[in-house]
Amino acid sequence: MDSTLTIRCADEFTPKLMTDGRELFRRGCVEIRDIGTHGAKAYVRGRKSPFYVVGLSFEDLDLHELGASCECARWERGYPCKHVWALITACGTHGIGRDRDDPLVIFECDPSAIQIGDSVLAENGGGGRSKAGGRKKKRGAPRWRQQLEAISDSSRDYDQSFEPEFHTQVLTDVQHWFVINLADQVEQDELHIKLFQATKKKDGHWSKLKPASIRVGDIDKLRDPSERAALRLLRPINTNSYGYGSYGEYMATGLFQVRRDTAAMTMQTLAETGRLVWSLEATRSVLDPQPLSWDEADPYSLSVQIAPHVGDDGKTRVRVEPALVRGEQRLPIAEVLAATDSGVILLADRACPLQPEQAAAVRRWQATETIDVPLPSLPTLMDAAVSWLGVDLELHPELPLEMDCPQPQPRLHLSSPDAHQSRLHAEVLMVYGEETIHHASPQRMRWDRQAKRLMQRDLEAEQRHVSLLPAEVFRRSSFNGLEIQRESLPGLVAELSAAGWEVIADGNVMRRAGSFNVAVESGQDWFDLNASADFDGVTASLPELLAALRKGQDFIVLDDGSHGMLPEQWLSQFADLDKTGEVTDESIRFTKTQALLLDAMLSEQEDVSLDRAFNAWCEKLNSFSGIEPVDAPEGFTGTLREYQQLGLGWFQFLQDFRLGGCLADDMGLGKTIQVLAMLEQRRSRRLQKGETRLPSLIVVPKSLVFNWMEEAAKFAPQLKMLNYTGTGRELLRDQLGDCDCVVTTYGTLRNDAAFIREQPFDYAILDEAQAIKNPRSLAAKATRLVNSEHRLAMTGTPVENHLGDLWSLFDFLNPGMLGQTVGAAGSGAGAESEERLGHIAKALRPFILRRTKEQVLTELPQKTEQTLYCDMEPKQSKMYNELRDHYRAVISKKVETDGLAKSKIHVLEALLRLRQAACDPRLVNPDAKVTGAKIARLVEQLQEVVSEGHKALVFSQFTSLLSLVRGELDKDGMQYEYLDGKTRHRAEHVKRFQEQDDCSLFLISLKAGGHGLNLTAADYVFILDPWWNPAVEAQAIDRAHRMGQTKPVMAYRMICRGTVEEKIVELQASKRKLADAIISQEKSLISNLSSEDLKMLFA
Repeated sequence: MDSTLTIRCADEFTPKLMTDGRELFRRGCVEIRDIGTHGAKAYVRGRKSPFYVVGLSFEDLDLHELGASCECARWERGYPCKHVWALITACGTHGIGRDRDDPLVIFECDPSAIQIGDSVLAENGGGGRSKAGGRKKKRGAPRWRQQLEAISDSSRDYDQSFEPEFHTQVLTDVQHWFVINLADQVEQDELHIKLFQATKKKDGHWSKLKPASIRVGDIDKLRDPSERAALRLLRPINTNSYGYGSYGEYMATGLFQVRRDTAAMTMQTLAETGRLVWSLEATRSVLDPQPLSWDEADPYSLSVQIAPHVGDDGKTRVRVEPALVRGEQRLPIAEVLAATDSGVILLADRACPLQPEQAAAVRRWQATETIDVPLPSLPTLMDAAVSWLGVDLELHPELPLEMDCPQPQPRLHLSSPDAHQSRLHAEVLMVYGEETIHHASPQRMRWDRQAKRLMQRDLEAEQRHVSLLPAEVFRRSSFNGLEIQRESLPGLVAELSAAGWEVIADGNVMRRAGSFNVAVESGQDWFDLNASADFDGVTASLPELLAALRKGQDFIVLDDGSHGMLPEQWLSQFADLDKTGEVTDESIRFTKTQALLLDAMLSEQEDVSLDRAFNAWCEKLNSFSGIEPVDAPEGFTGTLREYQQLGLGWFQFLQDFRLGGCLADDMGLGKTIQVLAMLEQRRSRRLQKGETRLPSLIVVPKSLVFNWMEEAAKFAPQLKMLNYTGTGRELLRDQLGDCDCVVTTYGTLRNDAAFIREQPFDYAILDEAQAIKNPRSLAAKATRLVNSEHRLAMTGTPVENHLGDLWSLFDFLNPGMLGQTVGAAGSGAGAESEERLGHIAKALRPFILRRTKEQVLTELPQKTEQTLYCDMEPKQSKMYNELRDHYRAVISKKVETDGLAKSKIHVLEALLRLRQAACDPRLVNPDAKVTGAKIARLVEQLQEVVSEGHKALVFSQFTSLLSLVRGELDKDGMQYEYLDGKTRHRAEHVKRFQEQDDCSLFLISLKAGGHGLNLTAADYVFILDPWWNPAVEAQAIDRAHRMGQTKPVMAYRMICRGTVEEKIVELQASKRKLADAIISQEKSLISNLSSEDLKMLFA
C-alpha cells in the first residue's frame, strides 16, 4: 500500500500514527472531496469520532514541503495526526508526488488557502468525488448496475462505530468527573479541576470516585463526546518537575486549569456533563461532592458599600461592607466559596462569571467581610478607599462628605524631547475640574481630604471620548506607550477639537479654528479685506495666518500663548491675496481696479460681509456687458462696423472709471481704426472747466510707425500726428504740446524715458503690447513711467507664453491690479491652478475686449490651414540624425550635472541647430552640398500657385533660409518682394506687392513682418518653419486673412517629418490653451517646458 508520497513523508509520523492512518484508509474512512495538481481536501472519520476536514497542499513539493491541515484536537495542538496520514495514503494512490523521492517536511497551512488546481480524478479513472479505500470499481458493467453498486457502496461504508447517545450510555463502563477541591483551591489563583473516574460494576452501579489521569493524546479515544469536549477546553497541568511542555501528549495528568479566555465556554461544557462538583476534600476520594451548574448571565463585579451604622453600643460608626453586584442583584461576599483569576466564582450550587481583574480583591475581602470605622476617622477611611483599584464604591447619602460626578474633558498630551523629531509621544488624559487622570489608570475616584469631596470618574463617558480617537494615526512606542507622526498633528487637532478634545503639544494648547469672519470695507480709493479665524475665543487676522503659512508653519502663536492650527483648507481660498493687495496690520488693502479680482476670489466664501460701496462698484464694473455702440465722431472719415462701435462704447466705459484696458480683437479686425476713432473723439470733445487738452502717446514697433501715420491721415485727417522717432527727434520735443498724437517706438521710449516721463499725456497707447511681456525689460519699465490720464493696450495675443505676460501688461494698464498673484518674474508664473486661473479670468473680463473673426466677420472668406510634410533625402536625414544624437548626449549630461534651469541656453542652442538642420543643412554648415527637402517642395508649390494667378506670402524666422529661397526663385526668374528687420521704406515694398500683378510672391521674416502689415492681395501663406508660439504664426497668416480679403485663404505649415519640428507642433497645443484660459475664459492649465518635454524633443 506504500506509495512514493507516503515514503517521502514517513519521517514526520510515528509508526503508530501511520498504522492507524492506514487502517482508516483501508476501512474507507477517507472521502476525498477534491484532489488536483495543487492540493486535496477530504473528510476523514475515526473509529469513534465525527468527520474531520483534512487538507493537503502540493504547491511547495518542489521545495521539499507538504502543507497539511486537520480539525482534530491533536493537530490543533501542533502534533501530526492519523487523519493527515490517511489522506496522504489516499493521495499516493492517485500518483501525487511520485515524480521525486526526496523526503518531505510537513508544515501547517491555512485550510482556506489550499488550491486544488487541475483535477486528477479523471486521470485515475474517476470523476468528481471519490471514496478512498481498498475497493475498486468494476469496469464494463451496465450503467444501471453501476448506479446500484454506488448506492450499495455508500451503505457498506457506513461506520458502525458511530453510536446513538443511548448506546453510548449503555456501553460506557468508565465515567470521568470534574472535581473542584476547595481545600486546594484556596491556595490557587486560577480555577483548578481534578479528574476523577467511576467504573461501572457488574450490577450496573457505579463505583466510588477515584483519582484519574489521562494522556492528551487519548482524549479523542474517550467514548463520551461531552467528556472529550470538556477535556479539550481545559489546560493540562504538569505535576512533575519537568514542566508540561517536556513530556507533551505522552505523559498522563489528572489536574487541569480553566483558561481565562475560554472560561465561560469551559464551565458551560463541564456543567453539561452533569459531573462538575465541588468538595471540601478531594485527594484519594471525594468527600460529599456537591453538583454545580453554570450561571450564564453577565459577570458579577465587586462593590464596597460605605454607610453609617449604629452599633450595639448606640454609637454611630461607618461600616464598610463588600458585596458582589450584578444589575439589581446583590450577593453577600460571605456566600462566595472561591474567587478565581479565571473569571469564575463558586457558590454553593453554581458557578458564576466574575470580572477577572477583581478576583484578587474579592479574595482579600473574603478574609475581612466588614470593617467598622469611627465616624471622625471617615477622612482616613476615604484616603484608603480611593486606592482600592478596580472596586466600585457605594457611598450612603447621609455620610458627611460631598460627592461630585463631573463630566470628563478629554485631553491628548503630546510631547517630544526634540522639537525636530518626527514622532510625538501621546498620552490620553481625562480632566475632571482641576484633577487630571490618565485614562488607563485603574483608580476610579479622587478624594479631596481638605474639602471632604469625593470625585467619581465617569468611565462610560471616558470610553465614548476614547472611541473617537482615530486608531490609524496612533502606533505603539518602544516604551509600550502611544505615539503619532508629527506630520499628522494638524489633521488630528482639527478632528479631535471638533469632537471636544483638548490637544496639548510640547506644553502648548493646540486650538482649532472654529469660525471665520470675512468682511470687505470701503475707503476713499480702496477696499479693505478684513478676515480672521476664531480659535476658541482667541482671534488671528488673515495677514498673520498667511504669514505663518508662508513660513511653512502648521500653527500660529495666539495672543494668549496657545497655538492655533492653521486652517489650511480655509486659507487656500485666500492663496496669494497678501501678494495681490497691500498688507496692513489687520487687513489686506486693494485698489479700486482690483475690486473684481477680490470679488472673484471671495465668490466661493460663505457668510462674507460686503459693504454697499463695494457691491455698487463691482456692479458698475460688471455692467460693461450691456455697453451700447457709439457712433464715430464727425471728423472720422471711415465707416465703423457695429462691433467697432461697441469698441468705442467700451473705451468710454474705461474712461468713466479711469481704468486701463486691453483691446484684444483678432488680427485683421481693425483695432487701429477703432483707436483712431476714439482719438478723434478725444480731440473733438468739449473740455471740462479747468481741463487742459493733452496729446496722446502711441508706442508701436518700428515697423508700424508708417502704418499709423498713413492710417491716421486716411481715417482721422484732423488729428495732428507727430512722428517722434529717428536721430533728429530731439528737435521735435517742443512740438509735443501742439499735436494730438505722438507716435514713437519702444526703443525710442526706452532711450528717452527720462524726458517722456515728465510729459503729461491724455492717453498712453501700446500697439502690439506683447512687446512688454517681460516685466523686467527696459521697455516694460519705461512704459510704466509714462504719465497719462488713460492707458490702452492693443494686441491680438495678450498672453503668448505664460501668465507673466498678462501681469506685465496689466501692471502698465492698472498698476498693482494683479499684485504678485501671477508672478512679476514672468516665467515663474507657469504653475497657476485652474481655480486661480478662473478667478483671474473673471476679474479681468471687463478690462479685456476680445472679438474673433468668426464672431464678427461672418462675410470674411474661409481660412484653411494645412500641414505640408516633407520627407528628407537620405543624406539630409543622416546629417540630421548625427546632429540629434550628438546634442541628445551633450544636453542629457548637462541637465543631469547642472539642472534644467542652468542649462537653458545650451538647450535652446541645440534646438535651434536641429530646427535649422530640418529646414536645410546649409543653415548649419554653409559648405554642405546637401539641399534641404523643404526648399524643393516650396518652389514646386509656388510655381503652381503663381501659374494659377494667385499671390503668396512666405514666412520664415531664418533670414538665411529666405536667402536660399531667393536664390532658387532668381534661378526660375520669379518676381518677388522681400522684407526683414533691415528693410527700409517698408511701405514701398508692401505697395508694390499689393498693387502690381507681376509681383506674386512676398518673402517675409516672421519677426519683422508678422504684425502690422495689410497684405490682402495674397491668398496663399507658407510658414516655412514652426515657431514655439502659435500666436506668432497666427499673426503672420492674418496678414492676408483680414478685413479687405475677398478670396479664401490657404495657409500651409511646412514640417519636416521625423524631426524636432513635429515635436514643436505638439507643444504648440499647450500654448493655445493659455490664451484661451484668459481671453476666452476657458479654465485650462499652463504648461512650461519640462524635462519630459526635452526628452520628447530630442527623441
